[in-house]
Amino acid sequence: FSKLPELVKKIVYNRPLTFVSLATKNYFSNWSPRYLFFRGGSHYQFSLPYHELLFLVTAPFLLIGLIKSLIKGNREEKLILLWAVCGFLPSAITKDAPHVLRSLFSLPPMVVLAMIGLFWLVSFLRSRSKLHGNLILIVFVIAVLVSFIRWWKDYWQVYPRAYSWAWQYGYPEVVSFIKDNYSNYGQIFLTKRYGEPHEFVLFNFPWNPLDYQNDPLRKWDYHSEWFWVDGFAKFVFLNDWDVGYQAKCPPSEKCLLVTSPDNYSQDWKKIKTIYFLEGKPAFDILENN
Repeated sequence: FSKLPELVKKIVYNRPLTFVSLATKNYFSNWSPRYLFFRGGSHYQFSLPYHELLFLVTAPFLLIGLIKSLIKGNREEKLILLWAVCGFLPSAITKDAPHVLRSLFSLPPMVVLAMIGLFWLVSFLRSRSKLHGNLILIVFVIAVLVSFIRWWKDYWQVYPRAYSWAWQYGYPEVVSFIKDNYSNYGQIFLTKRYGEPHEFVLFNFPWNPLDYQNDPLRKWDYHSEWFWVDGFAKFVFLNDWDVGYQAKCPPSEKCLLVTSPDNYSQDWKKIKTIYFLEGKPAFDILENN
């Protein structure tokens, strides 16, 4: 607890000041060289993990472009600079900063600013070097091509397999299995381990929206600032840690359970496993003994 006088505590510790402090910290985290030029964001659906958002070769030219536009920029260049500066505000005033999706608006003007810096430097060297600044252009183009090839290789070959779990891979296969066997079971339990399973059921089945909206068996509640769907029709959606004791099939009824690997009691018999693209199990599909 603070030992400051009560009036000082009210001035220092209050919501507006806390908001401004956090927003300022979040804002400048978006300008981090580590975030922009080396590691990218931590949300694996919005950028290639451990890859830059801007190629490293653009960094010195971006710096030149920022300074040039700020000090000697024309009206258009200052407008582009303002665009880049304001584009990080959505990330600054929300959580999980720096957030790639919420800062995308700043990336196009930053590329333009880097090009402004590049061509300013080339123009500066044109009458001051034997190669007239062309060497910088050649090196820049080669570096961009090499960076892009490296990025594209990882995006095309590594990312889909290594991060299929981040895209909740396996739900279409699960729903396809359920659809083919829907009439064989009285109840179907699905884990919430990988997100909101009802969304994948509704989309991949596909389910008639009116039937879902008017379903008397639909169960949902609001808590933790979110609307949670717990079931509709034959489906019962369970938290993964609750599957072991809540996935109980009524006597004399056939039930299906879709859960995370090895997360079930001895009352169930495994009939199928769905795998992520890298080969690790994503879902176990079981029926009651």
